[in-house]
Amino acid sequence: MTAPSKGGVERGIRDLKEAHFAARTIVSIERGNQELLEFIEEVVCERRHPTQPTRTVREVWEEERSKLLPLPVHLPSTDLITPVSVDKTASVRLSTNRYSVPSRYAGGTLTLAADDTVVRILDGDTEVARHARSLGRHQRIDDLEHRRDLIEERRAANAAPVRSHLLLEIPELHVIFERWVERGRNVGAMTSRTKKLRDLYGSELLRQAVLEMCASETHDVGALALLCEQARRRANLPVPLALPLPRHVVDVDVVSHDLASYDTKTRGTP
Repeated sequence: MTAPSKGGVERGIRDLKEAHFAARTIVSIERGNQELLEFIEEVVCERRHPTQPTRTVREVWEEERSKLLPLPVHLPSTDLITPVSVDKTASVRLSTNRYSVPSRYAGGTLTLAADDTVVRILDGDTEVARHARSLGRHQRIDDLEHRRDLIEERRAANAAPVRSHLLLEIPELHVIFERWVERGRNVGAMTSRTKKLRDLYGSELLRQAVLEMCASETHDVGALALLCEQARRRANLPVPLALPLPRHVVDVDVVSHDLASYDTKTRGTP
């Protein structure tokens, strides 16, 4: 590029910045491109050509167009293609934004393909996620299915140690766990409710209730709670009452003191 042509290009860029883009809000790439084409068509093309002042820019352009090579039938891809790491929240990063992928890919590596409007995440040749590209900054773009699967997996992971402890205390519970899985129940939620019953009634009463439930075809935790209550009544035990205490009560340190002061107050001696 020669010095004169370089100056001409720079003046053209400055003209676009000052005459078109200045103080203009672009809400989307599609709308921005449309407004730019309208500006070129209605304003730029109607100007006098800088080296042929008797003709307009449009007239010179129409004459030169016939001499240009046609565009190829299949345009080359301009997508950004890059490998990306999937973090523990099953998300990949592009610029400052994060896009979700199925939870099974967490901790792995996938391929990201992005253009101006769409972000695709690929596992080999298989597309595993597709999102509209965000033009914002520090945004999370999530697919609800991806988030739902991740939450379920986290719940199941959190429930696994509790389930192991329950099975260690009450081995017969494995029959109930199998029924939950076969019927598509939320095993994590069922395990949590069963643990509450163990904490409320104790392992022995819960085991009696589980044995009764195993003898039938039921599996609902509500029915298990009813069986626990029936076992409590047969044993003539007091009604169990859950007494949740706030953390500041649980963690408070009580300093003991001499109990003789109570005797002094009872006798009325100062």
